[in-house]
Amino acid sequence: MNDDLLTTFRSEMPMPDEATTQRTYERATSGRRRAVTRRGLVVVVAVFAVAGIAAALGLTLGGGGSHGSIQHGPHPLGPGGGMALAPVSMDTHVGNGELTSIDLTLRSVAPANTLDLKVVRSDASQPADADSAPSHTVFTERVSPTALESTLRDATHATWSGALVPSSWSGGCQAGLYRIEYAFGPHADNGSTDWFRCSGL
Repeated sequence: MNDDLLTTFRSEMPMPDEATTQRTYERATSGRRRAVTRRGLVVVVAVFAVAGIAAALGLTLGGGGSHGSIQHGPHPLGPGGGMALAPVSMDTHVGNGELTSIDLTLRSVAPANTLDLKVVRSDASQPADADSAPSHTVFTERVSPTALESTLRDATHATWSGALVPSSWSGGCQAGLYRIEYAFGPHADNGSTDWFRCSGL
């Protein structure tokens, strides 16, 4: 009896015209597209939120500390084990807004038995102007690097690590910009650090 009733109901209902069918289809399919778009938007927003939190944590943990590490150079492997590490590594220590010491490591891919260190102060206030501004040598020292044996190409063959103390530099820690220049000898690697500030940190 239920089948007869359903058949009678269907026979009495008129078939929808083409326009009604098209509107019904568009409403059904557009609803699904909007739902997918919303889910995609939620995922994108969640990803950016996580990235923002990670960046904020990085700034919080990395900023305002009493020391920081800086490396200069592209070489990824260790002494005597392939390509040299970054030729310059600095670990700075700050107290009362001034540098108190710099733990410095220098590496050379050529054999060397001497290393000349020099600290230069520029009168410039911005790194872009430091090379052309008047500068003064405030510290010099010759040290003996450690020789490393290796038959690999571009391996570290000489290295030195030590501490530089700004209070021992001529004039101490002043305003302006500083950099450390180095030269392994004889006829080995030489270079310098980037310009950095000693005070007002």
